Amino acid sequence: EPAFGEAVARTLSHAHDLPAERLVRELARELSMLAAPIVLVLDAFESLSREGAASAIVDGLLRLDRCPLCVVITTRGRRPASTARLLAEGRADEIGPDALSLRADQIAAMARAEGIEPDPELVAALLARTEGWAIAIRLALRAIAPLPPARRLAFVRDSGAGRDLFEYVAEELLARATPDVIAVLEMAALLGPVPRRVLTAACETSRERGAGPFDATAIDEAIDSGLLGDDGGRLGQHELWRHWLGERMRERDGPEVWLAALEPTTEKSLVFLGG
Repeated sequence: EPAFGEAVARTLSHAHDLPAERLVRELARELSMLAAPIVLVLDAFESLSREGAASAIVDGLLRLDRCPLCVVITTRGRRPASTARLLAEGRADEIGPDALSLRADQIAAMARAEGIEPDPELVAALLARTEGWAIAIRLALRAIAPLPPARRLAFVRDSGAGRDLFEYVAEELLARATPDVIAVLEMAALLGPVPRRVLTAACETSRERGAGPFDATAIDEAIDSGLLGDDGGRLGQHELWRHWLGERMRERDGPEVWLAALEPTTEKSLVFLGG
């Protein structure tokens, strides 16, 4: 379809601050002329601004009826605004973390592909350490492949969550985070799962003098990014993230912070941490 996109391109070239609704209408008109459906894959939706035009355009495309368009969206946190309605109407499917987590037999197959004998105890340790997170398993297997077989299990148990395994993944995810969001994540690592009000109070208390008031929207940004989870009103992190952030803080601030990050903190400990 050589003409596809030409009208939209002309519209964009002659307009500034084009309303998202108009662009969606132009795209819908051109999509309707296609002989076959098109598949649009959008990765890292959580990186789009909640109030930005890009989010509005994606949401507008999802709301289109009788349009030859299939949209696949990956996100670590925030989803398009129309997601709940589309799921309720049966027009969308959602594949969550549980479905994406690898099982023991899949981990064993990955181990064989790396030339590692999938001893059941080693597979169980990998599953427990990573909770089935595919990228962490892949990195762990590549880290233990050069080791003698007798040392692999101990490595997974003792240092499988360390920076050596998924440093580049973590750094890439934090690269777009603001200082306030990083402060939220570090405080969440120290506290463990707590209600939002406790995390907010801890972040406010720990602010350095002269740094200005804590921006509570940073907690929403951390949730939207998928780096902070909300489990029934308690905000927390995957244990791999807690350990990685704890080691990062230990190297920067000293061993006391590392110990705090390793131990689950009760709400009553807030005064000690903040003071």
